[in-house]
Amino acid sequence: MPVTPLHLAGTWAFWLATGRRGSFVAASLGSVLIDLEVPIYFVLRGLDAGSNPHHARGVMHSLLGVFTLNVLVVAAVYRYGMPRFWRWCERRWPERRVYTFAGVDVRTDPPGPAAFYLSAAAGGLSHLWLDLPTHSFNPILWPFTSDPLNLLPWSESPPWEIAFNLTILALLVAMLRMSWGAWRPGERPGGAS
Repeated sequence: MPVTPLHLAGTWAFWLATGRRGSFVAASLGSVLIDLEVPIYFVLRGLDAGSNPHHARGVMHSLLGVFTLNVLVVAAVYRYGMPRFWRWCERRWPERRVYTFAGVDVRTDPPGPAAFYLSAAAGGLSHLWLDLPTHSFNPILWPFTSDPLNLLPWSESPPWEIAFNLTILALLVAMLRMSWGAWRPGERPGGAS
């Protein structure tokens, strides 16, 4: 299964491919906050002996959840958590280029509520898309059917998961190197060499 931060690769690739429209932060939050339900489901189902950690998915991992609950969670974190997070970051790293991804200052607010909603939903959809080849339990169509979608019969094979994660990690690193700040060879964000 893709490690939660690796889900950013799908969202960022989509954001770049669509011409950097919408909210980078809402899309990024939408792609990672969806996994908040995994530890909750795992603990609740873990009380039963023999529960499978790959099955710790529920409403937020469905299309209905992506367009409703996940967007609400993203909106709450964006409204109440992100201002504090940006203040904390800006005290430590005051240079603007640290907050620049593909030429866009990611601290800027989205153009409006529709763009925010679509960005958060796109982040959630990219998460579901990356989960399909690595989980046998994908409740995409919940509550309309209780049958989970299993795209690949070998989806939970350790060699497949490792190869998939390494591929996504390579994509994420490539996007960071090409798009984050104004890096020069041997230089790090914030001006340190």
